Amino acid sequence: MGNDPVEDPIKIDPERRPVIGEDLYQVRLELGASSRDMQWLLAMVPTKWAKSLRDPGPVSNLTTALIVRWMQQNQHLVPIHDIISPVEFFEVSETLLSVGGFSLSEEQFCFALGRSASALSRWRVTGDEPTAEASNLIYYLIKEIEFESGSNWASISDVSYMLRAELNRSNETLDDSNKEEYKVDLAVSTILSEGGRHSLVAVFVNFWRNWLKIVEREQALRKKYRASEASKAL
Repeated sequence: MGNDPVEDPIKIDPERRPVIGEDLYQVRLELGASSRDMQWLLAMVPTKWAKSLRDPGPVSNLTTALIVRWMQQNQHLVPIHDIISPVEFFEVSETLLSVGGFSLSEEQFCFALGRSASALSRWRVTGDEPTAEASNLIYYLIKEIEFESGSNWASISDVSYMLRAELNRSNETLDDSNKEEYKVDLAVSTILSEGGRHSLVAVFVNFWRNWLKIVEREQALRKKYRASEASKAL
């Protein structure tokens, strides 16, 4: 009996043992999440995440273990599905804003996330992930848009896709004199299709106009503060 092989705890039914580091890895795979996503979901710093994966024993923090246990049972509710790439966020915004006559450049978009002007181009070309802070900010901004529009992001994205297709078709078939009139008609049809709710076009225009003002003001205040501190040092 004493020579019987010890059963590997990783291979034991998860219901018969506490949550261990291997469970964090398995949940990540099942969700299709990145390590950064998991660190955000579990409120872990990178070093803590790496250490937890290597630890063969139970996850040290009981709250973290309970979050993982909840994720195992409710994968369809884990907000990883709501984490949108900055490229998609920009393209959806650009399409809806263009119908509303509001222009959002790539530089303005990056500025609105507190990133350098070339960040979007880098994310698009290299496929690099944004910083955790930028990802979280995108998540929060989209939540505000969903609340104001009464629509979830999947529906918003679908509308944007259809609008983009219509705009591309108009660019191919209409002359310049008719394109602006077409955009107005398209905006009106979008408003009507919302069935009495705030139109997505109006929501996006109002959201981006207000958010860019907030960002600009914060940048100005930071610049003023730095100038004040610099003058004190003289």
